[in-house]
Amino acid sequence: MEPKSAFLLLVLAACLTPVSAGREHERSVENRVRQFIFDNYDKYQQGQLTHRMMKMDVGDALGRSYKEVKANRDLCLLIETEVERITQVCDEGRTTDRNCVYSQILDNKEEL
Repeated sequence: MEPKSAFLLLVLAACLTPVSAGREHERSVENRVRQFIFDNYDKYQQGQLTHRMMKMDVGDALGRSYKEVKANRDLCLLIETEVERITQVCDEGRTTDRNCVYSQILDNKEEL
C-alpha cells in the first residue's frame, strides 16, 4: 500500500470514529496514567518516574510499543496533560496522601 493510501485510510478511520469513543479512549489513557502514578507514588515523590515509563505503561495497556506511543503526538499530549494536572493537584509530589492523584477528579464528578 502506498503511503498516500495508508494516510487516507487513517484519515477516513478518524472521521468515522464516534466522538464518544474518542473521549472514552482519552479517559482510559488518563485513568491509566493516574493509576500508574498512584501505584508508584513513592517514586513520583522522589522524581524517579519518567514520561518514558508512563508511555511504556500506557503502551502496554493499549497493546502498542513505546515507539508507537512516542510517535503519536495526540497520545503524548494527553499523557503530558494528565501528568501536569496531577503535578499541580499533588503539589509536585509534596502532598503525602497519594489519593491526591484522584482528588480533582472526585471533586468534579459532574464533568465525568
